Amino acid sequence: MWCPAPPRHWCWPQASTPILCAVATRVTASTQEANAFQAGVNKVSWLLIRFAFVMVPLVLLINGFTKGNWSEAFLFALSVAVGLTPEMLPMIVTSTLAKGAVLLSRKKVIVKRLDAIQNFGAMNVLCTDKTGLKNLLDRAMLERVLGITRDLNEDGLRVVAVAMKEIPPSQVVYSVADESELTLMGYIAFLDPPKESTAPALKALAESGITVKVLTGDNELVTSQVCRQVGLMVLEQGVIEGRKTFNNMLKYIRMTASSNFGNVFSVLIASVFLPFLPMLPLQLLVQNLLYDVSQIAIPFDKVDAELVKKPLSWNPDDIRRFMIFFGPISSIFDVTAFVVMWYVFKANSVENQALFQSGWFVVGLLTQTLIVHMIRTPRTPFIQSRAAWPLMAMTLFIMAAGIFLPMGPLASYFKLQALPLPYFAWLTAILLSYVVLTTRMKRYYIRRFGWQ
Repeated sequence: MWCPAPPRHWCWPQASTPILCAVATRVTASTQEANAFQAGVNKVSWLLIRFAFVMVPLVLLINGFTKGNWSEAFLFALSVAVGLTPEMLPMIVTSTLAKGAVLLSRKKVIVKRLDAIQNFGAMNVLCTDKTGLKNLLDRAMLERVLGITRDLNEDGLRVVAVAMKEIPPSQVVYSVADESELTLMGYIAFLDPPKESTAPALKALAESGITVKVLTGDNELVTSQVCRQVGLMVLEQGVIEGRKTFNNMLKYIRMTASSNFGNVFSVLIASVFLPFLPMLPLQLLVQNLLYDVSQIAIPFDKVDAELVKKPLSWNPDDIRRFMIFFGPISSIFDVTAFVVMWYVFKANSVENQALFQSGWFVVGLLTQTLIVHMIRTPRTPFIQSRAAWPLMAMTLFIMAAGIFLPMGPLASYFKLQALPLPYFAWLTAILLSYVVLTTRMKRYYIRRFGWQ
């Protein structure tokens, strides 16, 4: 009995044709071309960088001309630039993807490239090989055995025709010509039933908005029979995890873009009207550091069920719109804090600038910290949807630290000043109003633009 060895460029028996193997080789090969995930992150990063290039010179010029101290104005503008830089973006993205990889590893799925997790969550069509075997039938024999194989194929069986030919023992080199004049001996039929978990997996994928396409080397009869039974097994949990990963990254990007825009807008307003800097460079850097620390827990946050039901994709235009829409909301309450500090607590002179700066330091940090809870969900925050305990704990810790700095023994090191007790009544009113207005604006935004 003689059977030609499969060509070296075939994947045997997993892939059924050289074309599929060529596709697999190209897909798994490393490439320098940016994928959709990397391109999306680059677009968002450049959006924030372009915003910084415009706003930072304005801050420098306004403070330089209005205060007359260009060295102090330069340091303040440099601090604003640091605050605008999404320095936590690489850490948030990497840690979020790494967390997804760890969760998938517990399900016995090995992730070779971290950004594949997000791409998994963004896909809406899954093309998968049915792991068919090539039917080794001579064309002449095919006409004679077509009826038998068709009956077997319609039952979902794969068929191999077994043929033989006597070859002299001295022959050691074989060619295509040796495949002629074979004697048909019979057939071998293989049954490869789908796994029991296949049907639930396909159902879950359909509910997640993913269409499954079958790529196979089997003929149409075998393929149709298998597809009629249930289909193919896929990693539905990987899709869900990819979408959770995307949502958590999107929380950070939206929060950073909107809060940065609002803060710089507030800085510009304060710089025009105040006879002193609205916040010292050191205070601005400390505030930014605390704000960055509060974001460390974002990769561990929960994601609402409705946010992982559909494929997700990067949309820099949506980020830009979100930034412009929600950024000025925080500026409204920053200006409210300015007015309260200026008129209610009489922090309206250079001698009392430490009191003014302390008041805005606390308001700015607390609104920045709360914004993640406002935009992490389309639902009502804290009531219909609450963040995971690590994010809640980090939020409370940073808010407490922000209040402690001007009130504690470290205040003098940062040129802050203890705030009077009536200030905290105003602070509570400002924060509650901020939460209410942001929630109402979010509902309007969802009705008009959607959430994803």
